[in-house]
Amino acid sequence: MGAVLAGAYAAKYPQRIRQLILLAPARLKYPVPEEENYLLQQGWKASEEFTGRSEVTQEFEKYNLNRKSPALSSREETARYRINMAKLMLYDISKWTLLNDGKAIFKAHLFPLVESTYPASGWNFLREFNKQQYPVSIIIGDHDFLDFKNPLIKKWASEVPRIKLSVIERAGHVIWLDQPIEFEKQLLLHLNNDQD
Repeated sequence: MGAVLAGAYAAKYPQRIRQLILLAPARLKYPVPEEENYLLQQGWKASEEFTGRSEVTQEFEKYNLNRKSPALSSREETARYRINMAKLMLYDISKWTLLNDGKAIFKAHLFPLVESTYPASGWNFLREFNKQQYPVSIIIGDHDFLDFKNPLIKKWASEVPRIKLSVIERAGHVIWLDQPIEFEKQLLLHLNNDQD
């Protein structure tokens, strides 16, 4: 939700923004307009298929986490949880050990609480970006579960021609873990964007 907070701040205090770089943004429009919802649904379906990839099963088997008996230890339960989180967040499931503190950060029951605080009128940050002059960049992985293969973000970026969009291949939502070298390269390029 960091991109949502950044977008809300930029909309409220545009005079304080020199440049905006959004990493794997969740929602630049909320609610998603009905005519664009089909793109979101396409992405969800493809993402669900991807989470069932054989590499996930292999990772569970590697650590014997699919067994019924004996019961999994607390440490093994945590490992299983983190692999399940990683199958959504990462392209390379073997990097699940890098998702530190996953249980503390990703608490699914908190989302409805956060959602209940959203403005009743929703938001459209793209409309706000069009009103301003500061550079806007988006860096996203092509396997981000929030917009798998990026049909929605590509459409949204086309609505603001000055948005610079970088799609990093073989990367999920946590781009910097999947593709650290390419992520750093793209981030540095975008950080220098305001000097064009």
